[in-house]
Amino acid sequence: MTDNEILDTLTVIFRQVFENNNISATPGLTADDFQEWDSVGHMGLVLAIEKKYNFQFDMGEIGRVNSVDLLLQVIRDKLSKQI
Repeated sequence: MTDNEILDTLTVIFRQVFENNNISATPGLTADDFQEWDSVGHMGLVLAIEKKYNFQFDMGEIGRVNSVDLLLQVIRDKLSKQI
């Protein structure tokens, strides 16, 4: 799966979780960019990503992934280990 495919999927997930069709998951997007990405929104995002990709974040990753760039890195790493 390419980075662009992951970003496209993340865009769909972000739009569903945050109920905002104007969000685009770009590598530069961070939790500081919109107030909906708070602790509750973050957990919803993490759960939706886990469900979509059929893996689990570890506790350290959950606390660390506060940007699309970091999400992309973790997802890419986890998907490469599933093969």
